[in-house]
Amino acid sequence: MYKKVFLALVLWFLIAPMVVSQDGPGGVFYANGADQLQLWLDATDLDADGRREGNSESGLITSGTQVDRWTNKSGYTGRDAGANQEPWFIASHSGLNNMSVVDLKSGRFLQAYNNRALSPSSQFTIFIVMDDQSFCSNCPVFNHRTTYNTGMTIEGSASNFKTSSYQGGWSSIGSSGWSSSSPYVFSTQVASSGRNQYRNGVLVASGSGTTSWNVTAKYLLGANTINTGVTKTVKLGEVIYYDGTLNDAQRIIVTNYLSAKFNVPLPGNDVYNEDDVAAGDYDFDVAGIGRVDVSNIHDSAQGTGIIKIFSPSDLDDNEYLFWGDDNGSLSTATITNTTYVRQLNRTWRVSETNLARNTVDVGTVDMEVDLAGVSPFSAVDRPFLLVDSDNDGDFTDETPTHAGTDIGGNVFRFTAVSELQNNLRFTFVIPKRTAITNRNITYRVNN
Repeated sequence: MYKKVFLALVLWFLIAPMVVSQDGPGGVFYANGADQLQLWLDATDLDADGRREGNSESGLITSGTQVDRWTNKSGYTGRDAGANQEPWFIASHSGLNNMSVVDLKSGRFLQAYNNRALSPSSQFTIFIVMDDQSFCSNCPVFNHRTTYNTGMTIEGSASNFKTSSYQGGWSSIGSSGWSSSSPYVFSTQVASSGRNQYRNGVLVASGSGTTSWNVTAKYLLGANTINTGVTKTVKLGEVIYYDGTLNDAQRIIVTNYLSAKFNVPLPGNDVYNEDDVAAGDYDFDVAGIGRVDVSNIHDSAQGTGIIKIFSPSDLDDNEYLFWGDDNGSLSTATITNTTYVRQLNRTWRVSETNLARNTVDVGTVDMEVDLAGVSPFSAVDRPFLLVDSDNDGDFTDETPTHAGTDIGGNVFRFTAVSELQNNLRFTFVIPKRTAITNRNITYRVNN
């Protein structure tokens, strides 16, 4: 028996540090080339190197450059968007939070690089962030067809913008009230239980039935497979395709991630509010965990940032925990303080609420921070968590709490963290050390 217990403990210690991060949009699914996330086109990261365009990046694409390739961030190779007629890159578009966009106009559109298909199943979820769009019949924003009577398309007029699929005949769900001058987080989901279409987080159309668009066609953005002479004018911020359905908690999380990043107001299910101007514009690397009910849970996320949060101890129905950062530099500053001497120049802020934005408590959480390449953090100078507990925006009157445990690769884990509460900011510091002299030997230890 003792041997079994010993082996179990050894196995736990080997596996425990290897918790895999859900690094997809908002921390939903994995960008590993083997998961449901098959297509992830992000205009702020055209080459999918993990760095925002213009953020200390070599080979920077400048505004006005024509885009010949938009690299897929999902990890699936050969599914990039290549240019048939090269659209333009805009480094900063005011309609989408001054984020980068790909501008499809004047007959320009994108198609799957090397004609690679998405290999879709009968269930799928699509998110599209768009602005300055034209609405017209047969000029889709997203199209995946081989012939007229196969596949699916997202197109239509402002009074009937629709998702259509062929099932022995064309079947559509659509909605009115669209504007060519408003930004949108559009999403559509086809599941075994039926089909739903959302505008800025609100359900605007639904219908019964699934689809059967498992076709080998290339996908197109801004053009019709059947008639590429019909094109759409639209500025695209992000395009996401999951080969499968998201549960309600995951859909809300991805929608909030996109809303915060591109400053698209959500009239419903707007949980994360640290992206508001009054809160300090924590628009970047937003991710979240949450629960709608026992069948709709998402309890581990990292997303595009360096913070991973998982294992909430008391996540109940209608409870969410989101976090986002201020895009501060991943470097440290020297601090004159009684408790710590170095502080990371990036700050995060937390929303811990329900859908009505009432404060909730998801219990304690485990957290990891990836400080690879961020000096001087190391196994010796390990980070301590610092929370702005009085919420005054000033860390200098705070005392570091949890010490990070190095789990390899300069990734540090914090367990049973209870200090992350609604609207509070946090960062990481290196505490002061105390010199302890014993005869001729001086030791330096963290306080």
